[in-house]
Amino acid sequence: MWKKLCCAVDFGDPSQAALHQAADLARFLGAELTVVHVLPPPPTLPSDVAAVARGPIEPQPDDEEEAVLEAWRADAERRAGRAVASRLLVGEPAAQIARLAREEGFDLVVVGTHGRAGLRRAVMGSVAERIVRRAPCGVLVAHDGRWAAAEADREELAQYV
Repeated sequence: MWKKLCCAVDFGDPSQAALHQAADLARFLGAELTVVHVLPPPPTLPSDVAAVARGPIEPQPDDEEEAVLEAWRADAERRAGRAVASRLLVGEPAAQIARLAREEGFDLVVVGTHGRAGLRRAVMGSVAERIVRRAPCGVLVAHDGRWAAAEADREELAQYV
């Protein structure tokens, strides 16, 4: 039985669908829920600049990012009907989420996806897919359905062109 859930969000529409799925599961199962957002790592600097720096340069979350994460956490808490935690991490999203899942003993990670396919997915990659491969627990991948509906419309139109 899933008792510890993690929902990874990037503040896009698919993440909102994932958040709602995770909060509904937390309510239904009586499970703990943690909402996680990962800030991308800082850009690499040329070696001559890096030599001057004193230690690694870590991006600091700004007040806006923290406020947005707090709003999402509060939304999940209202929907779940129970306390919801949040975490703000720094690094490569899939690696950080897998690490947190392992360290915190999550039973399930819920993540959104845009559902891209073909060349767009090959070029952009899929954080959700990397999480599925790296997570030490089950992963539920959710999307908001708009992309799938648009793709179905494109396929139908292609028949007539």
